[in-house]
Amino acid sequence: MKILFAVHSYYPEKDGVTIVTRYLAEGLANRGHYIAVVTEDKGKYKASDTFKGVEIHRLDIRKQGMKYNGDRKGYFEFIDSFKPDILVIVCTQTWAFDWVKKVIKKFKCKKVLFSHGYSGLKYSGVLDKYPVWKDIRYRQITSLKNHFYWKWYYLNAQKFMKKLDSIIYISNKGSDYKYGIKYNLTNYRILENAVEDQCFKEKMRSKNIKKTVFLNVANYNQNKNQLRILKAFYMTSLNNAKLIFCGSSPNQYMEKLIQEKKRLDSMGFRDVDILYGLSRNEVYQLYDNSDIFVLGSDWESFSLVLCEAGAKGLAAISTDVGCARNLDGCLVVKDEIEMAEAMKRLCVDKDLCIENGKKMKSFVMQHFRTEDKVLQLEKIFGEI
Repeated sequence: MKILFAVHSYYPEKDGVTIVTRYLAEGLANRGHYIAVVTEDKGKYKASDTFKGVEIHRLDIRKQGMKYNGDRKGYFEFIDSFKPDILVIVCTQTWAFDWVKKVIKKFKCKKVLFSHGYSGLKYSGVLDKYPVWKDIRYRQITSLKNHFYWKWYYLNAQKFMKKLDSIIYISNKGSDYKYGIKYNLTNYRILENAVEDQCFKEKMRSKNIKKTVFLNVANYNQNKNQLRILKAFYMTSLNNAKLIFCGSSPNQYMEKLIQEKKRLDSMGFRDVDILYGLSRNEVYQLYDNSDIFVLGSDWESFSLVLCEAGAKGLAAISTDVGCARNLDGCLVVKDEIEMAEAMKRLCVDKDLCIENGKKMKSFVMQHFRTEDKVLQLEKIFGEI
């Protein structure tokens, strides 16, 4: 089959969408399919490339507010010239999705939406009632504008989705799945994320370690809520512990995190590293040298890093998002207080920490291998 992935982020980027799209695209290429990716040049990558059997075509795309500007014509022309059997549109709220909505009928191939969750839904009021009165009362004009935009967006998106041949969700727990049920989008499949094989290589952990290392790997932003983790860590008053944050690049939120650490240190110094820009191998080394993974996100459809931590044999603490509640060995918490208590519990009880890590690893090995997901996706494409 000729398969084209249209995705806003791809190699050499390092985010979760890139990682998932890569192992699927490269896995299908290894199985003899002709695979191409159309993506963004991010202002720094060359227009055409081939990597691990996948052709990569990059476009000049710019986001202004909620809208996308750039090479829309080039996007459509590449689809026409490649003539795919299947066009895979990765994620809503992207140019890859937004630009094809009005012209989808012109492409004669099968069309598939691969969803990683609809983050704008929580502001839309489409699934859950949105507190408009708070925005009005406190004059939160930007929040109010966002609400009306996302309400309009998702009231209309379902009309386009009904024209697709299939929608792939990474979980049946996410808001995107619930949205599909509400609007009777019956043309769906479930394909959970997977973990790269390299993640399953781990070093042995000892319960005699002197310092417990907590780790968070995520882009620095409000949704990932590293501030929640930082505050919980300081609440523990643990002297034999270290916290490491690792993000892709510095930004205003990271600076806010640094300033909050300085403020908290004025009341008692704690061992915290705030890192960025590490390679994948360096991130794997962080996993190997850590004991407990902590996820503090406000929203996740399916946390890939949580599964990577499990593959590395780490115990885990997470807010109640995405797949966290389904992961054997993961302690689910609702706020900073519960997170701090879970940190203290795993830090003090080394046997529990090691046992939970073993449970996490076993569960991830059984459910989240890349080769299995590639075969499942190939089967889905064959069925549609």
